[in-house]
Amino acid sequence: MTRHFIDLHPERPSLSPIHILSDTFGNVFLLLIAEDVHSNPGPPKYPCTLCIKGFRGYSKAIECDDCRLLTNFYECCEKVVSSLSHQSEDNERFSFGEIVAPRALPVMEARSSKTAEERTRSYEKRATRRKIRALHAAISNNSIDEVKERITPDIDVNFHYGGQSALQIAVNKGYEDICSLLIHHGADVNKCNAEDNSLLNMAAWGGHLAICQLLVDNGAELDVCNNFGSSPIATAAYKGYTDIVRLLIKADCNIDCPNNKGQSPLCIAASHGNSNVVRTLIEGGCDLNWVDKNQRSALCTAAEKGNTDVVRELVKGEGCDLNLREKYGSTALLVAAKEGHKEMVDLLIAAGANLDLTDSRGMTPVMEAVKNHHLAIVRALTAARCDVNITEVENRQAPIHAAVRIATQFFGPKDMFTDMVETLINAGCDLDLGDKSGYTPLYQAAFGGEVDIVSLLLKHSCSVDSRTSNGNTVLHASAFGNKLEIVKMLLDAGCNVNTPNDNNELPLYTAVDFRAKSEKCSGQSPLFAAINTDYTEAVDLLIEAGAAVNEPNVGGDTPLWVACNRGNLTIVKHLLRQPGIDIDAGISHIPLHAAAVHGHYDIAETLLKAGADVNKLTDLCVSALYLAVDSNHKNLVDLLIRYGANPSAPSLLSPPQPCCRYYRDQHPHLELEPLYAAVKNDNFHVIRMILLATPRMPYHVVTTLRDLIFRTGFIEQARLSQTTVYQYATFFATVLRTPTSLQSECRGVIRNLLGSTKQAAKVETLPLPNKIKDFLLFKGTLYDCTQEE
Repeated sequence: MTRHFIDLHPERPSLSPIHILSDTFGNVFLLLIAEDVHSNPGPPKYPCTLCIKGFRGYSKAIECDDCRLLTNFYECCEKVVSSLSHQSEDNERFSFGEIVAPRALPVMEARSSKTAEERTRSYEKRATRRKIRALHAAISNNSIDEVKERITPDIDVNFHYGGQSALQIAVNKGYEDICSLLIHHGADVNKCNAEDNSLLNMAAWGGHLAICQLLVDNGAELDVCNNFGSSPIATAAYKGYTDIVRLLIKADCNIDCPNNKGQSPLCIAASHGNSNVVRTLIEGGCDLNWVDKNQRSALCTAAEKGNTDVVRELVKGEGCDLNLREKYGSTALLVAAKEGHKEMVDLLIAAGANLDLTDSRGMTPVMEAVKNHHLAIVRALTAARCDVNITEVENRQAPIHAAVRIATQFFGPKDMFTDMVETLINAGCDLDLGDKSGYTPLYQAAFGGEVDIVSLLLKHSCSVDSRTSNGNTVLHASAFGNKLEIVKMLLDAGCNVNTPNDNNELPLYTAVDFRAKSEKCSGQSPLFAAINTDYTEAVDLLIEAGAAVNEPNVGGDTPLWVACNRGNLTIVKHLLRQPGIDIDAGISHIPLHAAAVHGHYDIAETLLKAGADVNKLTDLCVSALYLAVDSNHKNLVDLLIRYGANPSAPSLLSPPQPCCRYYRDQHPHLELEPLYAAVKNDNFHVIRMILLATPRMPYHVVTTLRDLIFRTGFIEQARLSQTTVYQYATFFATVLRTPTSLQSECRGVIRNLLGSTKQAAKVETLPLPNKIKDFLLFKGTLYDCTQEE
């Protein structure tokens, strides 16, 4: 970048110095430092621009706030060049410093390529724009004196600059005096902006009543719509400016002019709750029954939005149709009932709205109120004697069906739904009416287990002999509902327990079979079905009827295993009380194992007290103790050991598996050892318990675990930290060095002699001191492996 300095007058420093900058591409940049240029009276002799930058013929200038002289690069260059060859007004010739002219020549040559006429026209356009900008700035500042000064005979007040005219600025700002002045000087009152908003529409949006009056008095068009189809009166109705609406009505505008959605000003005002505007429009003679493109009237719109004051004004209007239906058949009353607007419902009922008109789905106002839990509206409609037996189209359900169904699906207090059912009953609903599937209200209530509603329906003498489309009776439904109280109520009301359905299934069988999702599909007896659904009463009935308590299902599961697996202690106790129950039945699924793996302590204790074999193994050599250790149930591990669980049972009781014989693996597999499971869970407490309970130290297991951990630091996908590896290595080394005491050896022998069933009870019968009995049962010693025995 090359920089040249021009001193306009070395003896007059108050004049602006000019710096000419040029780069290697021939671009010229001029910078005028206007320090004292305004110190001399009169107009400036040189361009009073703070910073002018030119780039290949394009420029932008910053206007000086004092002299308001705006120029561009070409104009500045011309004045600078002119100053080099002319004298100033005081006839003094300037002296100049070094000037490198070639850099400025390309710009001047481009400038001279234009004709004089083109330059003149360009100057005139720029001058016009400067004047318009100045006028717009004066209007924005609300300076009416300056506006008067700027409005000269040669200025076009309708000139659009920046997308708006002078009058549009004044209207948007709400400057009435300036608007009047501009209109007086010929401003067009019907000029629209880029969105086709007329000046009257703008004034209505801003709520400028006086300006609206001024525009109307000066011939502004009243019904010009913008891009959204909104006329000035629609805009005023939307904003809630009642006085402007009244003014436009008085000026004879189109009071029902619709927007692009087909909404009239009345619909718009009703939608936004502007009740005063609604009253004014009604007084002005608007169409009360105008509907939009969705066939929705102002009344229906106000009802949906909950604008009660608007509805009050509309129903008072002469000729308002209260029963107009929108596109899908909904009336104002139906919409209000659905939305829960109680006061509005009362208004419409009092005004004479039809209570029983349905929409395209067959829904009535009372049905919508029931479905949406509006008890007060249900009471208001039934008090007005609506028809409570009209059914909807899809499922042919009446309001009473909907009320009962909702009660069965609702979690929480049911008082409201019981009151709703009672209200419908008192209104005369048909209690024996069946829906599409033949379900009566009583059938639905019994199916859902709603005792209070069943009692209420029976109290009003509903039929107990109705049947559904597949032949089920209400007693079948009560069996589905798992409520013995309902079964008793229906039997007391005269239900026949021996009436089968179309599949020849009696109610009791249907109950348990339904809850287990069909005996035919699962291969389970009704007893299994009852256990799987925790249906205790059905279990008792089936057992009394002679159900086989030891017969397994197709998966080899016994009823007792299923009850233990589900954790239902009550059913387990019921089954254990049956004579001939096999407490250890099962090959892969053993009841005690199910309790151990799920942590059901009470069930496990019940089974052990009843004589379950604590050391029984599955077909895969898995013991109950292993499952409890693997699931990390410490309390169950303690319980099983006290009842005689032997951690070495897999190696002592089970023959080698086929895989062990075929691959010559060590038997049993290391991963089936309880000690391995305890190490895998990183539980030192359980490890100590297992080592204490083992009659003979399992040296091969301890040695294998020690070597596995010390050499690999890896146990079943879980890499152990170095600290943990060191702890296990030290611990197992200590275990291997420490000999078993004679007391522990004797305890192991005695526990083996006592067997693996009811060992705790057998210990209590031994003629030994309590201290020794406690020692045999590991009471007080299981939590400290270092305790002296």
